[in-house]
Amino acid sequence: MNEHTETRTRIHTVITRSAILHVEDALEIGKLRLFALSYEKGKGAKATAYHFLDVADARPLLADLATGKLAEPYTEYKGSRNGGEPVSRVLSIKDKPDQKSAIIVELSRGPGEVIGAGAVKPKGKPTTSVSIFLSRWEARKLALAVLEYLTAYAVMRAIGLADQQATAQEDGESERTFTTAEPEPEPEPEPTEPPPPADATTFWRAVYAAGLGQVDGTAIVRQAAGDWGKALAMLLQGNGGAR
Repeated sequence: MNEHTETRTRIHTVITRSAILHVEDALEIGKLRLFALSYEKGKGAKATAYHFLDVADARPLLADLATGKLAEPYTEYKGSRNGGEPVSRVLSIKDKPDQKSAIIVELSRGPGEVIGAGAVKPKGKPTTSVSIFLSRWEARKLALAVLEYLTAYAVMRAIGLADQQATAQEDGESERTFTTAEPEPEPEPEPTEPPPPADATTFWRAVYAAGLGQVDGTAIVRQAAGDWGKALAMLLQGNGGAR
């Protein structure tokens, strides 16, 4: 599918006076897609550019931006072949302490040159470049929103794998024939208070504060059928089955 027309889930959007930045879900290939558009008021779009950022690289970068600062400038070179001609794509993120909009995200593309085992480096100046200037507040909002999305995705993926394993185990058990004693009636459950309101961030903070890990938290979320409030209540009551 053409990357310019492909529809993806937008995780977060930043709109400034001259540009728009979308962070989109490309997690099926282990990446985030950054799409930038520059525009002029009353005249529409001037230029567009996109870049695929590996999740493994995105996590530490977003962790830095979540503090409102960048530990060091970040530049990533990627590229592809369109009609046989190499195209270079570059992502650059800088921190300019002396500016009000201190975090600068730039996406560019232009002619490329294939080197080594297929990597593409820029060949001359880019033909298109879009820069987005973010305040430290906007940078924190973007980073925290995307990190929360990545955490939720990881949890749901773990739950899906656990469900697949449980289904396979149940199918194996159903093939066995055995007799059991009559089950004793289960006691009536004691009334419980409704679970506190919660989201993924609140729940995982509580998991780590309790000294538990991602495997324990995932097991609790699965027991709670994906309900963050119920999962948090189970965690606080010690009924999540974590070890």
